[in-house]
Amino acid sequence: MIKAFQILFIVLLAACSQVDSSRNASAAKMPIAIAGIDSKTVLNKAGEYSVRVSGMKNDVTIKAGNTVSQLLVSGVDNNITVEETAVVQSISLAGSNNKVYVPAGFQAKTMYSGSKNAIIEKQK
Repeated sequence: MIKAFQILFIVLLAACSQVDSSRNASAAKMPIAIAGIDSKTVLNKAGEYSVRVSGMKNDVTIKAGNTVSQLLVSGVDNNITVEETAVVQSISLAGSNNKVYVPAGFQAKTMYSGSKNAIIEKQK
């Protein structure tokens, strides 16, 4: 039953479109949504923004110097890399086996649900 739910979840997410990070000013408060299966995304955006990652096996990089107010990661087997000097104020991990790789000494509010989710501090 869990396997069927995961397949249904992935099919529904695959139908969602990926949102471009170069939005107009009126949509600046909207989160950047990354959904689907096996996508690679690099976020490098001026100003503060939020990010939602869902789906399966997505690789997302938040470039140095970016400011993310909220990072929400759900789905299965997603990998997020936060580069040195990037700021992420809060991280919420849901789903299963999602990983967020952060620089040594990185600090953010965190919330976990699901299973086998982790924030992994890179060694210097």
